[in-house]
Amino acid sequence: MSIIDLPSRSVERPAPRTLSPTTRSALAVLLLTSVHHAYGAYHYATPWRYHVLLLAIPTALVIAALDGRLRAHPADLLARSAFALIVLAVPIALIGSFEGFYNHVAKNALYFAGAGPSVMERLFPPSRYELPDDVFFEVTGVLQAALAALATWHLFRFVFRRPAAAAAEPDQPRTTAPPAVGATAPDFTLVDAGGGLRQLSDLCAHRPLVLVFYRGPWCPFCVRQLTQLRDRFAELDALGYGLAALSVDTPPRACGLAAQLELGFALLCDPQRVVIEQWGLLNRVEKGGIAYPATFVVDRDRMVRFRSLDRTASRVDLDGLFAFLRAGVGSAALPEPVRSFSAPRIGDLVNATINTVWRRRERCAPPISARGDS
Repeated sequence: MSIIDLPSRSVERPAPRTLSPTTRSALAVLLLTSVHHAYGAYHYATPWRYHVLLLAIPTALVIAALDGRLRAHPADLLARSAFALIVLAVPIALIGSFEGFYNHVAKNALYFAGAGPSVMERLFPPSRYELPDDVFFEVTGVLQAALAALATWHLFRFVFRRPAAAAAEPDQPRTTAPPAVGATAPDFTLVDAGGGLRQLSDLCAHRPLVLVFYRGPWCPFCVRQLTQLRDRFAELDALGYGLAALSVDTPPRACGLAAQLELGFALLCDPQRVVIEQWGLLNRVEKGGIAYPATFVVDRDRMVRFRSLDRTASRVDLDGLFAFLRAGVGSAALPEPVRSFSAPRIGDLVNATINTVWRRRERCAPPISARGDS
């Protein structure tokens, strides 16, 4: 009999109380571009260059304010999204890519490589650009691209790291431990996204069930995981397994997510957090209580055959999970699968942001099938 259990979460250090590396590098870009343009306005008698200050100063204030908000509320996804978009749009894209790379790195590279006057005038019109004739102006211009590259690296790490509030689990002892491999899973009855009642013992009565706990539709990592499961749902069904996902969402909101992602499996709703707490997966820190991400395989006798207690940004590796499922819950033991990081795609980030700002609700009729009762 094969029983596989992935290790639970490790303790992570809390978020720093100083400005984050992303904020420091973004502010450095804004400070440098202010100095660069102010010097250019004075040196070349082009006062229109002072307009950059009207952009750089308010942007710096907004970034600093959002940084303070995130230090106080690390799991605020709306603040995280706004912070990431502003840093990406202004210090990185507008200043780093356009002003630093195109206006100075590319210009200097072409100029010193011997590009002809016609090429330089076509790409860098004299009315707006200065040919390299001042060391300070050109060096500070090129450094904009270098600092923006550093900001890009820090922003990537910021976007895909686990929010510090989620690391508070060790300080929030569980009242109930999650069902262990080999234990009988607690039975429950919940409403699905379509308003129908679903009982766990019915869902796994005729075929084993893959049960996924997810944080919510506002989490881009959950959107990515649910999308990947959707794409492999036919394969899962052909292997003889049912699939359902569970969160604290209400049926209308879960229905909106099902319609948005075109999911063909059941979304179970536990807005009272009763089942999530019963399963030992209640994260009391974030958003009034949400589910810790986790994946279970429950056989027809409700015995847990597989358990993965996941993290915000790293979920059970689907290839490893499917290898276990193909071998069958009663097969010989397989190499232990691992969690893997799956970066959200642009569409996942867009959908998660939409779900954060706009609580999409729809009516689902008839109820979505879990294909675990056929």
